[in-house]
Amino acid sequence: MKFILVALMTLSASASIINSTFEARHNDKIVDAIINECNVMKDLTLVATKKEKVVVDQGIVDYKFVSTFTGKQRYDQNMFDHYEITVESWLFDGYDHNTKEANWYYVDSVECEMTAEMQ
Repeated sequence: MKFILVALMTLSASASIINSTFEARHNDKIVDAIINECNVMKDLTLVATKKEKVVVDQGIVDYKFVSTFTGKQRYDQNMFDHYEITVESWLFDGYDHNTKEANWYYVDSVECEMTAEMQ
């Protein structure tokens, strides 16, 4: 019984991005940043990502991600505003003292733009 409860808690705590290929910690950082800048999005979907390798020095390599998402917010019963969201995030080669894991993620910027309604 404890295992089922832990599994359910883990699933609900993990952020949900449709089509995401990111690690769960990266997803969580992105979703938190989008909520802070744009509010809660329904059907948050990863559309495209550009990954850039940044060589720092002495073998240290960071990665910069520029990702485009779509999402929608309900403004009335069964009526939604549609958004295109651009997120710039980083994967740093280092130790994350908060999670006690290798590498850490940082969201640098979030831009939300309302788009025409998608059919």
